[in-house]
Amino acid sequence: MRTLAAVLVETGKPLVLAELDMPPLQPGQVLVEVAYSGVCHTQVLECRGFRGEDRYLPHCLGHEGSGIVCEVGPGVTKVKPGDRVILSWIKGSGADLELSNMKYSIPSDLALIDSNGDGAVDRIYVGDTRGQLFRIDLGNQIDPGAGSASQRNGGSNGYVLADIGCTGGVRSNDCSATTKQDRRGFFYPPDIVQLRDAVYSTTETYDYITIATGDREDPLDKKTTSLSAEAVHNRIYAFRDYNVKVGPPTTIPGAFTESGMYDATANVLSNPSGGGFAAALTAFKGSYGWYLDLRESATPLWIGEKSLARTSVFAGILYVTTYTPATTAAATPCGAAAIGTAKLYGLDLLNGVGRLTSGARSETVGSGIPSHVVTVFTPGGPIGLVTATGFSSRKLEGETKPKPTSWRQGDCSGNSGTECNF
Repeated sequence: MRTLAAVLVETGKPLVLAELDMPPLQPGQVLVEVAYSGVCHTQVLECRGFRGEDRYLPHCLGHEGSGIVCEVGPGVTKVKPGDRVILSWIKGSGADLELSNMKYSIPSDLALIDSNGDGAVDRIYVGDTRGQLFRIDLGNQIDPGAGSASQRNGGSNGYVLADIGCTGGVRSNDCSATTKQDRRGFFYPPDIVQLRDAVYSTTETYDYITIATGDREDPLDKKTTSLSAEAVHNRIYAFRDYNVKVGPPTTIPGAFTESGMYDATANVLSNPSGGGFAAALTAFKGSYGWYLDLRESATPLWIGEKSLARTSVFAGILYVTTYTPATTAAATPCGAAAIGTAKLYGLDLLNGVGRLTSGARSETVGSGIPSHVVTVFTPGGPIGLVTATGFSSRKLEGETKPKPTSWRQGDCSGNSGTECNF
């Protein structure tokens, strides 16, 4: 395909009208038929040679513009041919690391980890809006200025660690057989905990990746209730990643699904003397982690509870905040609008048992959509802050008394080579 464009070939000279070849689209790229494009004052100065050496000649002009999408490259899901779009000036040159399953939106921050403590991030976890959780292992020779994608990514690799948004369907046809209630998505980053656990796992060393589902774009569940259907079945998850060494595993494992996880909703592990405890513990130890339904104990079970914040772990307790939309209108026409319920969950990271002071798994902390738990250290011990309507703070459970730490930088004795004792 060819196109006609006005090209800046040499500064201080008129633009040249030329036909340009359009290269095939790379992953993440979109071809737009431009209707309007502005040339800003900065580019006018560039054309006249008033901005010094131009290292990018020859090139076209126009920072922003608008037009109609003609074609989309692999992995593009936000737009389709025929859409009217506005363009920014940021250049897209394709991805340096391409993952075939990374084709849905990723609205959250990344969760980063320096798994071996050498001061460099070597692993990334991030989820997408269709319930896939990715693990990215960063290479140790990343060179952003290199000529090829493989050189730029420095041997980085990635794969789907868990997939919980395609129950009953397959990704090859975009999970067309999956019910709307099972189309769970991740909108916030996970938390990561490195641990050793010989009680609840057959493999002692692993990383727990905690995350919860909830559609930030649809807090009131209009997508399902408009179809006279019950709300999405949201859940809290704790995935076990047994590949703890730096770099990708030799054999890339298949994605975890809920069929290989332990359903902790019934809370059987909270009672060691109970009749089902032994069987539950055996099943738990052989699982890829656990999950907890965000549902009621009585009908109607699914009333739209969801997590709209990131999870956080402190002193072995997993803290998750959730929002449940109001089911009734205000009592009077002039009264305050019903804005839903904000809850705080405090769960034992190892087994999902309730660890709030009362022994419960959750408690109401206000109304409206709550923030994540912010840990603040005070003289009286750590507290957790949650922003909701009716601001909430509470003392955090667990072994939370901080231990004082001191250090001295440089030569302690004033004599080089002398050992320093603290």
